Amino acid sequence: MTPEVTAYLCVGAVAFFRERPELEVAGWLERTDLKALIHQDRWGQHDQPD
Repeated sequence: MTPEVTAYLCVGAVAFFRERPELEVAGWLERTDLKALIHQDRWGQHDQPD
Protein backbone atom coordinates (compact mmCIF):
# COMPACT_ATOMS: atom_id res chain seq x y z
CA MET A 1 0.00 0.00 0.00
CA THR A 2 1.33 3.46 -0.94
CA PRO A 3 1.08 6.12 1.78
CA GLU A 4 -1.01 9.19 0.94
CA VAL A 5 -0.69 12.76 2.19
CA THR A 6 -3.75 13.68 4.23
CA ALA A 7 -2.65 17.01 5.66
CA TYR A 8 0.21 19.49 5.91
CA LEU A 9 1.53 21.09 9.05
CA CYS A 10 3.87 24.00 8.34
CA VAL A 11 6.15 25.16 11.13
CA GLY A 12 8.70 27.90 10.57
CA ALA A 13 9.79 29.75 7.48
CA VAL A 14 9.27 28.36 3.99
CA ALA A 15 12.55 27.68 2.16
CA PHE A 16 11.02 28.14 -1.33
CA PHE A 17 7.72 28.16 -3.17
CA ARG A 18 7.01 25.71 -5.96
CA GLU A 19 5.61 26.90 -9.29
CA ARG A 20 2.34 25.04 -8.56
CA PRO A 21 1.07 24.00 -5.12
CA GLU A 22 1.84 20.37 -4.26
CA LEU A 23 -1.79 19.50 -3.52
CA GLU A 24 -2.84 20.88 -6.91
CA VAL A 25 -0.13 18.79 -8.60
CA ALA A 26 -1.30 15.73 -6.65
CA GLY A 27 -4.82 16.22 -8.05
CA TRP A 28 -6.60 17.21 -4.83
CA LEU A 29 -8.14 20.41 -6.15
CA GLU A 30 -7.46 23.01 -8.81
CA ARG A 31 -6.16 26.37 -7.65
CA THR A 32 -8.89 28.75 -6.43
CA ASP A 33 -8.89 32.39 -7.51
CA LEU A 34 -7.47 34.42 -4.63
CA LYS A 35 -10.31 36.99 -4.88
CA ALA A 36 -12.79 34.26 -3.93
CA LEU A 37 -10.89 33.59 -0.68
CA ILE A 38 -10.43 37.13 0.65
CA HIS A 39 -13.36 38.72 2.47
CA GLN A 40 -13.72 42.10 4.15
CA ASP A 41 -15.64 42.77 7.39
CA ARG A 42 -17.79 39.63 7.04
CA TRP A 43 -18.01 36.34 5.18
CA GLY A 44 -19.15 36.80 1.59
CA GLN A 45 -18.31 40.53 1.47
CA HIS A 46 -15.51 40.89 -1.07
CA ASP A 47 -13.38 44.02 -1.14
CA GLN A 48 -13.53 44.49 -4.90
CA PRO A 49 -16.50 43.77 -7.17
CA ASP A 50 -15.89 41.19 -9.91
